[in-house]
Amino acid sequence: MSVKRIARIALFAAILFVQEFALSFIPNVQFTQVLIAVYYYSFGLVDTIIITTIHVILDNLSMGSFSFIYTPAMYIGWLLLPIILHLFKKNKNRFFISSLVGLHGLLYSLIFIVIDIILMEISFWPYFVSSLPFTIILIINGFITTLLLKDKLVDLLNMQKNLLIKKNYK
Repeated sequence: MSVKRIARIALFAAILFVQEFALSFIPNVQFTQVLIAVYYYSFGLVDTIIITTIHVILDNLSMGSFSFIYTPAMYIGWLLLPIILHLFKKNKNRFFISSLVGLHGLLYSLIFIVIDIILMEISFWPYFVSSLPFTIILIINGFITTLLLKDKLVDLLNMQKNLLIKKNYK
């Protein structure tokens, strides 16, 4: 792995972590989903998985929430997004991609709902209904931020990559 690639991964993992930490006072409002989508379309699946892995580790370290149950669930939840995008990589429609990101918000929430139901031994429907407002916020936030920001941010990153490549060969 080149130094440039390592630095890029570290920089974008830090951005992912800092923005989520900065917005943590607002439940389920963050740019994590759109940034993971931007990273996938700019850097590919492997680098996005590495960035996501670093993010999950930093998130759990900073929140003191490392757990044999919740950390793997969070990791799987965040890894689902670039994998879902990769499965549908041929479809470039903005609305479709934004819908996939919104759907990811539902899947991410369901992972934690299932774990909490098993651990706390409670009924599914009451817990699901009580968590529904936060799930809806995550779905809408992911959909809207992706619809509005993904293409612009991907274009910006691609423009920066092209400038760096041109500077290296002059």
